[in-house]
Amino acid sequence: MTWSSCPFFTFTECFGIGWIAADKNSRELVTKTTSVVGESQIYSVDGLILKGTRNIKMDTEMNGVVTAKPVIGSVEGGGYAKHMSGVIYVQTQSGSYNMKTIQIYVAYGHTVPTLTVAPSVTIEFKKFANSISFSVGSSQEMIIKSHSTFAYNSQREVVAVGS
Repeated sequence: MTWSSCPFFTFTECFGIGWIAADKNSRELVTKTTSVVGESQIYSVDGLILKGTRNIKMDTEMNGVVTAKPVIGSVEGGGYAKHMSGVIYVQTQSGSYNMKTIQIYVAYGHTVPTLTVAPSVTIEFKKFANSISFSVGSSQEMIIKSHSTFAYNSQREVVAVGS
């Protein structure tokens, strides 16, 4: 995810990434997260100067969804997390990689200015039969939501992407 400009208020931010995996017969597969790595690149407010990077601690307790809070409190020197990236490794609960398609759902939000600063930020999700829906609290706003589907061949290479 990449911001095109610095958000007005960057005290607290949150994001969620969810996925639904299916086999070659389009049956949903139960997955588990084997490892996850996330990083944010901190830029100056004008977005021109890379000031450093910060590891993102991700919550992997839920099956099929990872949530994280890349910025809690002011970033050093007034910067913001302009670009965030990471890798989530998943496999089926049985330990196989027989996934044919994976639908990815991404959402990103932050706290909006109010009379008081909310010290915490959350992103909620609901998992339905064929989709995942993210939402934020009343003092927050959703910045972006996205959904893509990736198809894989038997060598685990991406062969098609759709949205």
